Amino acid sequence: MDFSILLDNVRPIGQNFLPEGKCTLLSEKASTSQLYKQIKAYRAEVQSEILKMLGSKATHDESKFICKAGLIAECSTNSPSVLDKRDVLIPLLCDWDVLCSLQYQDYASTHGEYLAERKAYLNERDNPTLYDDAPPEMRDAYRVLSKALHEKAIARARAGGTSSTTVASVLGNIQSEVTFAYAEDDAPPQTYKSAITSILGEDDLAARQYLTFMSEEDCRFFAEVIFRRYVSFIRADELIENANAHFRQKYYMWQYDRLKVSKHLRSQIDELWTLAEKPYQAGLERALTSIAKGLMVEAKEYLLADEDEDYAYDNDSIAALLQASVNEYTHVMSGHKIEVSCSYISAMLDECDIYTNPLLALCILSDVRYGGRLPTEITADTLLSVLSKFHKATAAQRIAAIRFLKNIMQVLAVDDKHRREAWTYLSITLGRSIASQEEAAEWKYVLATDFIASDDLPLIRLNMLLWSAADECLAIQEERLYSYRRGSLLQRGGYARFLQEHSDAVSEIVRRITQNRQTWSTSLLTYQKMWASPCTSKSSAEGLCEKSMSLIRWSSVYRKYDIPAFCRDIIKKGRDYEPTLLELKSLLTEHAMRQVLNDDARQTLKAAISTMLNEHF
Repeated sequence: MDFSILLDNVRPIGQNFLPEGKCTLLSEKASTSQLYKQIKAYRAEVQSEILKMLGSKATHDESKFICKAGLIAECSTNSPSVLDKRDVLIPLLCDWDVLCSLQYQDYASTHGEYLAERKAYLNERDNPTLYDDAPPEMRDAYRVLSKALHEKAIARARAGGTSSTTVASVLGNIQSEVTFAYAEDDAPPQTYKSAITSILGEDDLAARQYLTFMSEEDCRFFAEVIFRRYVSFIRADELIENANAHFRQKYYMWQYDRLKVSKHLRSQIDELWTLAEKPYQAGLERALTSIAKGLMVEAKEYLLADEDEDYAYDNDSIAALLQASVNEYTHVMSGHKIEVSCSYISAMLDECDIYTNPLLALCILSDVRYGGRLPTEITADTLLSVLSKFHKATAAQRIAAIRFLKNIMQVLAVDDKHRREAWTYLSITLGRSIASQEEAAEWKYVLATDFIASDDLPLIRLNMLLWSAADECLAIQEERLYSYRRGSLLQRGGYARFLQEHSDAVSEIVRRITQNRQTWSTSLLTYQKMWASPCTSKSSAEGLCEKSMSLIRWSSVYRKYDIPAFCRDIIKKGRDYEPTLLELKSLLTEHAMRQVLNDDARQTLKAAISTMLNEHF
């Protein structure tokens, strides 16, 4: 059988990316069977739930779970109401390289070619020419010996805890044992006959009986010609059998490690979700009313003197710094340029303890309008009105409120208790979802620096955890790029080395793609379809990447990273480095396109997070 057509679609795996010692293949029958079953059960459960939400009657469909970025894009385009559902979105966010896999694509892309070649192979198997070169009187002996060694291989495979589908590999090892023993043992040289006898042991008397009548030349011919061809035939047989069998996902130890991380993340999300729900269980209005009453109890009385009164404050420079923050805040909140006089700020900074909770100042200033005055009387109803407006704040207003509260507490040196209380109140009043990456950065700073307890601000923590999950849950899988050439230096660890030496090279190309997004739109759309398709040939994906790399001005990239020098360095002296250079440029282009598509998927996930939280809280 000619497998040359199939070799074009064999996907070489890049080396030195996966963690050493974690590439152990998990098996249903080996010592890792429990780990295998856990991963299999997890994928089956999540896939079934997502397929149900997508309206599919099937409980299992690997063709939907090849590329996560493609799955997210499909949900967003065809079923946008599904993606922001908790039962779909949370599993997608918590999954790290387990739910989606290119393995099914590898299988489906070559399955048709194997089927097309099967008929010819079966005809060849039914009319074997395996022993045509053997003397007629020796054919029975060769057939019996081949069968005996085959059974020995099956026994070895089973003893090693592996499936009998690896018999061809074991047969190959047996063949190597025979030839190695003869070639390398030289004192005295071990004969082919003695090597075969040693492997057979005492089990098969019929085969050993044939060996007694065989010359050393007969045994050499058997080992070097007949048995070699027999092993090759078995390998082809298993290849055909596996190609036409039902698809079976393979799992590895590194995937199990990531599954454990995923489960821990899921438990953290569930815990924070429960805590975040508590303020809203009785309704937002009641929660805000409670906050307003609490502030009034602390404030008790708010006295405001005339604007022209001179308020003494020990540090005018601090007051001036705070004024800038106040003016920025009121401008954003009202849409007008507002100058809040230093006397007002000084009054709020007065040592007479006009207010106890700094959020009160934020609430007071939030209702200032252009040309207006600060209120002379504060009631619970006034505060409730302000708090209700906070809940509908724009992205810019939310950031302004956070920054103002942060600054005023820093200037006043507010104690830890009131810091925590103020942030808790603000998180409830702002409520629901984080509105921007900039706001996320502000909250990250607050959580890291303001002595917030682990059970404080659960909704903010939930937001941050979901956003972090969105950033982490989409993998590139550098080892599974289509652009590797079989056996190339880049495939055998060279590309991993390049990324170690030039960690920002892909980001540089991503930046160039995003700056010229319209020019790249066709390439990106085509690649995404290939990446997510059940049937994608390696050659077509490779061709797209080679075509797309012409859109990059490589001369400027060369100046920054000297890619040609790297290629010359990893190949032997005197060899043409141009093929390696072409492969590296193709790999970098493909890597960057995957990164851009994953970034698009991240933004889709974050939008879905906001929708989900806004609908629930």
